Amino acid sequence: MNRHDLNPVADGLASSVPLVSYGKSDGMLESETNGESCPSGCKASDGRLYFPTQNGVVVVDPKSISLAPSSPAPVIDEVLADGDRIFLEGVAATNHVHVPIDANVSFEFLPGRARSVDFHFSAIAVSDPDRVRLEYRLEGFERAWRAGRDDRVASYTNLKPGNYRFIVRALSMGMAQKPTETSLAFRVAPHFWQTVPFYLLCGVGVAGVGAGLLTYRLHLQRRIHTLEQRNALDLERTRIARDMHDQLGAKLSKMALGSDRSPGAQKEVRETLRELRELIWSVNPKNDTLSGLAEFLVKEVQHYLGAAGLALDLDFQNPVPEGRVTSATRHQVAGAFQEALRNVVQHSKATEVRVSLRVGGSFLRLEIADDGHGFVMDRPPAHGTGLSNLRHRMQEIRGECFLNSQPGKGTRVEFLIPLQRP
Repeated sequence: MNRHDLNPVADGLASSVPLVSYGKSDGMLESETNGESCPSGCKASDGRLYFPTQNGVVVVDPKSISLAPSSPAPVIDEVLADGDRIFLEGVAATNHVHVPIDANVSFEFLPGRARSVDFHFSAIAVSDPDRVRLEYRLEGFERAWRAGRDDRVASYTNLKPGNYRFIVRALSMGMAQKPTETSLAFRVAPHFWQTVPFYLLCGVGVAGVGAGLLTYRLHLQRRIHTLEQRNALDLERTRIARDMHDQLGAKLSKMALGSDRSPGAQKEVRETLRELRELIWSVNPKNDTLSGLAEFLVKEVQHYLGAAGLALDLDFQNPVPEGRVTSATRHQVAGAFQEALRNVVQHSKATEVRVSLRVGGSFLRLEIADDGHGFVMDRPPAHGTGLSNLRHRMQEIRGECFLNSQPGKGTRVEFLIPLQRP
């Protein structure tokens, strides 16, 4: 032992002293000493130490002894994967692995090829192999050192994808200050489902599905709320239409049939009653359909043109598709249609009128064409045709009104009406 190592122990700064021990492997014939009744050893004037044993005297010359013997260099002999040799004497050798571009990595396991990995290692100590202890650890998998087994094999199973370094070190049982190490760096390649991009893609997918479900749920809640509001509004409109029919309608009918009224007054009451029925029709939610609107338009055509004695060419799509029409749309369409019919009856001097109705996509196309005298588009008749009113009604429901007229060739009015989505 070194004298300088004794002071820290005496001062309580260290618990043991590094030392080198000798025995039969160093040349002693007998390791048992004697000296119970006499000195167990002595020091000569030249500094040599003498120790009596059962089989002679042992002489030690401290000047010729190294107190820090060097540790032998450990060697990684081979690496086995699933029983197949993949690394031998510094060379990767089978199809289980391939050599990557990274110079800091000796080889790379292919995906799924590192289920069972065995590292075989050794350290050559010719003088005294019993004094050499081997330890190992797998950096990236464990932190603590493991003592080498007698068979000098380190085994690992089911290594996760990543970078690893297998380190083996040799320690002398003497006073070596630093053990010698040997390492082998390698990489375990991941399957595509074990990569960061795949995790990110899955995360984005899950987030997208979650956002989609949340959006769908909010949309469904809004739709349910809208349907509830629509149902409540329909109930209120039904009540209003019923009250108007039962109260105002009954009173006006009674007034129209009264014998004490003049013919002019009775006509005015009947006109008022007819307008009231139209208003009830526009309010009643049972009529919020394309078929209900078509029936109303047919009645209006027959009323206006029949009274004026004009021939009618009715071209309605048959059957009329199912679809919902809001009360506001029905009200504006009915008003614009009546305005166009009044223009035909009062100003066109026509003999025949053609009315057509078509539903295509999300639009309703309604057309009124007559064979009257027409007019120049740049100079509309002085009496007016209510064209501004027609366009205003269409703008209220985001529809369009198209007009085409030529002198002597009649007039054509076309309404393009957007329909409510289901």
